[in-house]
Amino acid sequence: MSPVLLPILVPGLAALLCLACWSRPRAAGAVLVAGLVGNAAAVAAIFKAPLTYELPLGGFDLALLAEGGRARLDLAVRDLGFASREGDIAGKDIAFTLNAAAERVGAAWHWHARLDWPQGELYRAPWRRPAGVRMEAEGGLGEKTLEVELARLDVAGLGGVTASLRWDRERGEATDGGFVTDRIDLAAALRDWLQPWLSSL
Repeated sequence: MSPVLLPILVPGLAALLCLACWSRPRAAGAVLVAGLVGNAAAVAAIFKAPLTYELPLGGFDLALLAEGGRARLDLAVRDLGFASREGDIAGKDIAFTLNAAAERVGAAWHWHARLDWPQGELYRAPWRRPAGVRMEAEGGLGEKTLEVELARLDVAGLGGVTASLRWDRERGEATDGGFVTDRIDLAAALRDWLQPWLSSL
């Protein structure tokens, strides 16, 4: 498998695995995911046409293409609900989209990914986060380096941050990078993040 498929396949398959675990029958979901992970050629062939799979508490549409010097993943999840047995992790009416693409440019690959979460609520004790999160990044992938040329995270009611990173794949460490934040709403940060954590101590 070409290394460029990893940033395209892994997010979608990870999401598919999680969603399959919430669905019934679980065995069918596990077999489907295992087969996809084990056979990249089958993935490319199956998902040239969009696949729709309904969940008990929501649903998703998945389209995956791997052909020649390009690869693309489009995932849309809607009306998703879940909860852990302990009740410390839960989601309600969640909808989000994940789009990722890569194209060969010479000996390297250029990639772009975007995640939009416009609907729903996620709870991870002691924090509760409503929708309103957007992430977007692009960069390059070569034999020796992974570059995040530009990454942007926006959180509604809080602010945003722009970052970049250069990762040496041979040494397994970052060799360059940095970030710049917008004006952060400190009152919202204290209310939404710090106070719930302090209250849980």
